[in-house]
Amino acid sequence: MSDEATITFADADHAAEPRFVAVPRGSSILDGAFQAQVEIGATCGARGRCRSCRVKVLKGELPPPTVQDMVQLGGEALQERFRLACQTRVIGDCTVVPMPPRSESGHQILGSARAGAGARNDHENRVCKTLGV
Repeated sequence: MSDEATITFADADHAAEPRFVAVPRGSSILDGAFQAQVEIGATCGARGRCRSCRVKVLKGELPPPTVQDMVQLGGEALQERFRLACQTRVIGDCTVVPMPPRSESGHQILGSARAGAGARNDHENRVCKTLGV
């Protein structure tokens, strides 16, 4: 088994080609995004105290959710393979989509007041439908 894993960053709107980066196993998805020059916000400083670095894992093995994942995202979102990029450690090759997409990132704070932390907004539902997930 290699000490590295490949993260594929897919674009939710299919507007850009996927980006690939090899990272040491145990690195966070957020670290991989930084290396691949994929813009993922981390307004809390990567401490798991917000939802700005939310990603959906489309393929690949996931470690168990962290306490921060559970608090910020809720059970339903975790079952749908949403995770916080700052908290999720890479244990194998995976494909992820940053959520919300960069074009919506300015609206995330307003959206966080929704009932139920795991609830998806209309844009997330459209993206998931487009991706077939």
